[in-house]
Amino acid sequence: MKIQTKNKYQQTKAVINGPLYDMNGKCFSNCAQRSFIPKHNLTLGQSTEFSKDGVNAGLYGGYELNPTPGRRQEGFKGYLGANAGGKLRGVNVGDWFDGGQGSTPTVEPYANAVMTAGYEGEVGAANSYKNYLAGRRGDPMKWGIGGYASKDILNPDGGTSFGGYGHYGKLNVSGGMNTKTGPEAKIGIGIPIR
Repeated sequence: MKIQTKNKYQQTKAVINGPLYDMNGKCFSNCAQRSFIPKHNLTLGQSTEFSKDGVNAGLYGGYELNPTPGRRQEGFKGYLGANAGGKLRGVNVGDWFDGGQGSTPTVEPYANAVMTAGYEGEVGAANSYKNYLAGRRGDPMKWGIGGYASKDILNPDGGTSFGGYGHYGKLNVSGGMNTKTGPEAKIGIGIPIR
């Protein structure tokens, strides 16, 4: 999938994120297990991104503020953190199958600072029969919208990105503008933006 701009085409990236550790917990009420979000949350996770240019793999970590913590997870949500890892470039799988010389992969480090602010809500009541049938009793599906800013720490020419995001369950999308490279868009599965 590509996004057309005035001068050139910018590509869309596929992203898979997931927490390795966070301070979210579970509580029990009326024999139902229910997720519980603390007011202050520290998160460490992994992020993998696929694009035409190659594969990025790394870790993210950050602080999340939930001014309305507790069982009903609805309201403002803010995040301040960083991503760091390596970019695998120069891999052309087609060369391996065509009997060519293959490719010469290179790995380069990356690091970004990330800030998000938005609203998160839940789909339906936590103890509804519909959520029970969907296997989400006590832990309804979540949705959210908001904005983000991201700054490349290692590359001064990498620019700063600004934009908006939305997520429904594990599916998330974001789009915005980088001050150096122009429009950008991402489609992801997992935790939004990070």
